[in-house]
Amino acid sequence: TSRLPFSRIGRLSLKFKDGKECIGTGSLIGPYHVLTAAHNIYDYKHGLGWVHEVTFTPGQATLNDSSNVPVKAAQCVVFKGWRINEGVEGDKYDIALILLKKSVGEERGWLIPAY
Repeated sequence: TSRLPFSRIGRLSLKFKDGKECIGTGSLIGPYHVLTAAHNIYDYKHGLGWVHEVTFTPGQATLNDSSNVPVKAAQCVVFKGWRINEGVEGDKYDIALILLKKSVGEERGWLIPAY
């Protein structure tokens, strides 16, 4: 979709080393940057650890929507507190940043996070 703000929110396709595949969501917050939850990137709950491959598809309205091009992640970062505390402090550290290999925000724009 090209409607705001949905064009700046997208689907995350997540693949772990053991072959498990999951989906999540993320929001563009810069030309190459996607904000998401740490549990999408580092899964301690099921013992999966770090995600092996991440693809971001902006503006995907439905699972079958193929109108937007997926972009692979170059790097993912989570707070050290998420990895070390394994959720002991609840959702305090459940935040992650994804750096995309290709700029998506230059074309679509991005959301500005607020506290």
